[in-house]
Amino acid sequence: MGLGARTITVLACATWAIAACASATEPVATASPTEPVIASPMPSATPTLVVYEGRNPDMTDDEAVARAAHPGTGEVWLDEPVKVEPPAGLDLAYRENASWYHVGDRGSTEILVMDDFVLNAVVEVDDDGALSEVTSPWPHADAVAEPSIPLPVSDVYYDSLALPRTWTSPDGVTLELRPDHMLSWDSPSESWGPLAASARVATAEVVRLTDGGSGWAVMAAGPLDPATVTVLESVVPGRVEDVSYGLRLPLGFVVHLVMDPFTGMRPDAGSDSTGYTSLLDQACGDTPDWRSFGSDEDTSDWELVDPGDEVPLYRALDSNPLVQAFHAARVDMAEHGFVEASDANVSVADFAALPAIIGTPAPDGSGWWIEIRSDLSLRYGC
Repeated sequence: MGLGARTITVLACATWAIAACASATEPVATASPTEPVIASPMPSATPTLVVYEGRNPDMTDDEAVARAAHPGTGEVWLDEPVKVEPPAGLDLAYRENASWYHVGDRGSTEILVMDDFVLNAVVEVDDDGALSEVTSPWPHADAVAEPSIPLPVSDVYYDSLALPRTWTSPDGVTLELRPDHMLSWDSPSESWGPLAASARVATAEVVRLTDGGSGWAVMAAGPLDPATVTVLESVVPGRVEDVSYGLRLPLGFVVHLVMDPFTGMRPDAGSDSTGYTSLLDQACGDTPDWRSFGSDEDTSDWELVDPGDEVPLYRALDSNPLVQAFHAARVDMAEHGFVEASDANVSVADFAALPAIIGTPAPDGSGWWIEIRSDLSLRYGC
C-alpha cells in the first residue's frame, strides 16, 4: 500500500475513533459482510460519421481530413500501380509512347492513369468498357477541368484526395497543398529516383527532391570560355542545390507543389526580365518548381533591401562568390555576342546592385533561399 493510501486510512480512523472512545468497554458490533454491487456498464454512444457530399472548394482542414479518412466516393487504391495495355477504343496516336497503369477501382469501375512524362490523365473504365476522363479528381476543385485527351469528361472526384490547405516544410516554407493540375515530376515510368519523404498528410505524402546541379547546362547559353565554365562549376553546384516539393498521391505519381520562400517579396526586375528564377534553373520553366538553397552563405556578403512583413529581402553584394561567378559568365557571353556587347562593360558592383541575385534566410536558420534575375540566368531565352 502506498503512502497516499495509508494517509487516507489514518484519517478515516480518526473520524470514527471519537465515538469508540466514549464507550471503550462496550463491544463494538461488526458489520455483516455484504455482496459487492457491480454496476451495469453504461451503453457507449456510437459516434456519428459525417458523410460529405459534393465538391467543396471552401472545405476546412477538419473536413479534408475526415473525407480522406472515410471517403464516401467508393475508391480503393492498389498498393502499387500495375502496368497495363492502353484501353481499347482510345485513339492516342499523338501519345503513342505514353504508359498506362491500373491504380485503383471504384466499385466495378477500373481507375487507370495515362503517364506521359509530366502529363498525367486519370481515366475510368466501366463494366461495359466505356471510357471517361476524370479531369478534376480533387474534392476541393469547384468544377471539372478541360479534357487533356479525347474522351468524355467525368464529374467524378475522390474524397481520399482531400487535403489540408497548407503544410509547413522542415525548412520553414509554407506550401499550398491543394493543387489544381495533374503535372508531375515523378511517376512510374519517369522516376527521379529516391525521394526524401518529409511527412504524410492525409492519404498523400509530401516529398522533397534535391539536386546539386546535375541537370543544369552551363553551355546552354552559348560558347563560354573554359575558364568561365570552371569558375561556374566550382562555385555554383558546390554551393547551391535546387529544392522542389511535391505530393505523392495514391494515384501513383507525384504532383509538384508551388513554393515561394520569398512570399512575393521580389524587386522589380525591369522590362527585359520575366522576374527571378532558380540559380541552377534546371527546369527552364515552372515544372518542376525548383528553388535554389544555399547552406554556405556568409551574411557579410548580403545587404538588407527590405525587412518585409513576412520575410526579409536581401541582395547579394559584389563580394559574394555567386555574384562574381555569374558576372564572369555574363561578360563572357557578351564577348561572344550572345547578349548585348555593352554587358561586357558592367562592373561586378553594378551587376550586384541591379540586383542580380536576391536571397532570404530560411526560417530555421539552415541556409538561404537564393534567386537570380531571369535574364541573367545561363538559360536565358530557353
